[in-house]
Amino acid sequence: MLNVVAFVGVAAELASHQDVSNSILLAHFKKLSSAEFSGRKTGSAGHKLASQYIKNSFLTEYISSYSSTQSFHFNSGFTQKQGFNHLYVKKGKKLPNKYIVITAHYDHLGKKAGKIYYGADDNASGASALLALKPWLEKIETKHSIVLLATDAEEFGFKGAKAFLQHSAINKEDIIININLDMISYGKKRKYLLAAGSRKKPELKAHIKHINDNAKVKFKLINKIPANYLSSHRASINLHKASDHYEFYKAGIPYLFVTGENHKNYHQSTDSYANVDLQFYSDAFESIKHLIRTFDEKL
Repeated sequence: MLNVVAFVGVAAELASHQDVSNSILLAHFKKLSSAEFSGRKTGSAGHKLASQYIKNSFLTEYISSYSSTQSFHFNSGFTQKQGFNHLYVKKGKKLPNKYIVITAHYDHLGKKAGKIYYGADDNASGASALLALKPWLEKIETKHSIVLLATDAEEFGFKGAKAFLQHSAINKEDIIININLDMISYGKKRKYLLAAGSRKKPELKAHIKHINDNAKVKFKLINKIPANYLSSHRASINLHKASDHYEFYKAGIPYLFVTGENHKNYHQSTDSYANVDLQFYSDAFESIKHLIRTFDEKL
């Protein structure tokens, strides 16, 4: 009887932790995809507010971690724009000089013809996951150092990822893998997240299979999303070159790209908080935490 009571107590405690974690996740998600940030187009007033929000969310008082901001400039047509990458670093216990870099871009399209392109799935979903991972990481011990990198100007051609790799204080040779989160709140048939993995890490396939044994939202290994004629992007999508992880690949760093379905709200004003399956998103976040734990232990 005591064992049963203990088990129920532990289960309740785990459920409570998950509820707190999901509350943090959804609060960030609602904020980043709100009208206050006006679609977060790099250089706009709303984007600057979103950038400051992320910077403040990454601040930490733990001696085992630190945060920083990297500013950079890039040309867009005949104008120069300024972007801001934000980093949070949790130092590893056994291999503090080896890094797992988890990326998600926070910029989007801003306003068009008076309409706000909220960018809830693209990519407030990934950026909010980064912000919610921070308090979780501060409560656990990791083998490797974990970098949470909120990249800017992905919509302008992965400019933030390029700037990080060109000017980061972290040596590229010390990054063992990049896990890129981009558009993670729409699942394949509301059951799967898609995962495109680097051929430089063939063992990723076995690790994903292990994770899927106990994950509520599973990861489906795939390199290309088929054409979707209901989406604004109708052609098939080559996931290898679809987001910031491509810059890590070009720098010789293995990656795992985690994403969802190509859907009708992609790059539309209807990509809003109200149109997202929040239960799927919350469950997907738990699977992503499981993935990070597994990679930290096994890579």
